[in-house]
Formats: sequence, C-alpha cells, structure tokens
Amino acid sequence: MGSTSEWTRNYTLYEVMHRLQAVGVAAVPSFDGQDMFSDPHLNERQAFQIIEHPVIGSCVVLSPPWQLSATPARITRHAPLLGEHNSYVFGGLLGLSAAEIARLEAEGVLW
Repeated sequence: MGSTSEWTRNYTLYEVMHRLQAVGVAAVPSFDGQDMFSDPHLNERQAFQIIEHPVIGSCVVLSPPWQLSATPARITRHAPLLGEHNSYVFGGLLGLSAAEIARLEAEGVLW
C-alpha cells in the first residue's frame, strides 16, 4: 500500500478536500502561507486584517475565526513588545516599586 503523500500529490489541495468530504471525512486544505492568503473562502470571510506594529510596520494577521453581527471580533492592536507592560505587571499588579523594577532591568532579569 502506498503512502498518503503518494496519493495526495496527484491532486490539488481542493481536490483532496472534496474527495475526502464526498466520503464523509471532515477535511479542509492544508495551506501554506501563500495558499492561505489566496483562498477565496478565507478572503470572503475576511480572515485577515492589517495591524500597524511600531517596530515592523504594517503586518497581516489572522482575524478571530468567529463573526458576530452585534459585537464583531477584531484585533485592535499589535502584540505587546518585549517588556512593554513591565510597569503594569510588576508595579501595578505585583506591587514592586519603580526602583525595584529598574534594578531588575539593570540586572537583566527584566527587559
């Protein structure tokens, strides 16, 4: 018996998906990055959005997979930079003083 990759290499991603679905297997294509961005279904579902990042500039990210009409889920900001929330976490939540946070940063414990 041949391997799965021998069988799948004879078909496109969508042909494999349709063949599997036709026999009751829940299947979606196994996308690489380029396939994902060019997929008509994902584009119709607005699966991607552009976020401004302070270091790398504009970048495309995956939107949340659910779509709610009254409260649409959207990504509203970039991922935190390394150490961006140190004051809030270590000072505000954990109660460390500004001097203690500065000491930990100087020692390389915090970034």
